[in-house]
Amino acid sequence: ENCGLPNVRYVGYQADNASYLAALDVYLQASYFEGLSLSLLESMRAALPSISTRAGATELAIRDRRESLLVDAGNVDAIVKAAAVLRADDPMRSALGAAARERFDESFSIERQHIAFMELYTA
Repeated sequence: ENCGLPNVRYVGYQADNASYLAALDVYLQASYFEGLSLSLLESMRAALPSISTRAGATELAIRDRRESLLVDAGNVDAIVKAAAVLRADDPMRSALGAAARERFDESFSIERQHIAFMELYTA
């Protein structure tokens, strides 16, 4: 907040994340360390194009230039470059968002997770 960036808002906790995500153009996950991020999965469910850092299990959920633009953790220049690419390319934004939703439905929906756990427990 002390940086004074005019195009960045710090909104804190959002109880209604579906409405919040619907208002975003692009989701950014700039983690240094990460498990399998619930917020990343929520952005995928919302069909948001994203920029994410290669951290933790992120690359298990999304693939570079298929569901997201992936950059190395801590590489601010790469994040800025990826944001410029998405800003200039409407078809890419749409394709990444649609692919992210498809990947979420195929791999991370509650129904899919239920099936995977049942297969694990009955094996």
